[in-house]
Amino acid sequence: MKMTTERKEVFLEHLAKHGLIGHAAWAASPHSKDGAKSSFLEERKKDPEFAAAWDEALVMAEEAILKEMHRRGVEGMVEDVYGSLGKDAGSGVVGQKRVYSDRLLELYSRVQNSKVARALSQAKKVEVSGKVVTTDLGLDKLNTKQQDLLQQLLEAGDEPDSTE
Repeated sequence: MKMTTERKEVFLEHLAKHGLIGHAAWAASPHSKDGAKSSFLEERKKDPEFAAAWDEALVMAEEAILKEMHRRGVEGMVEDVYGSLGKDAGSGVVGQKRVYSDRLLELYSRVQNSKVARALSQAKKVEVSGKVVTTDLGLDKLNTKQQDLLQQLLEAGDEPDSTE
């Protein structure tokens, strides 16, 4: 089956929805046994523009999943509450309640915290390059007495100043 622009668009649309490569390939190639997943992988290698769109689709899918995790964990979901409607009315919906998913909130929190930690660790990396240039101070020309005096001055500089 020929790799057309339309097939690529369908593939990327489905990939952005759920991030599942096999499912996206099957949606773009429903008549193929395996959805021609290998065809899309080969096309990714050959077409840098398609590869970039693929990566963007995966980011969109991840964001959609995180959005849903946030919705269920933080905003909650409204569920019907069933009960008796009265003596002759039988049972049915008597109200609603908002429920939250503690597990999804936990997972969402872990993902977000790992992203923050990664960003901080990358921000801490510092590269330094350059040359160290030394200047000959002529210390080798000092006599023994001068060297001893200089040593005393340097050691005195290491001691805390009593006037501070």
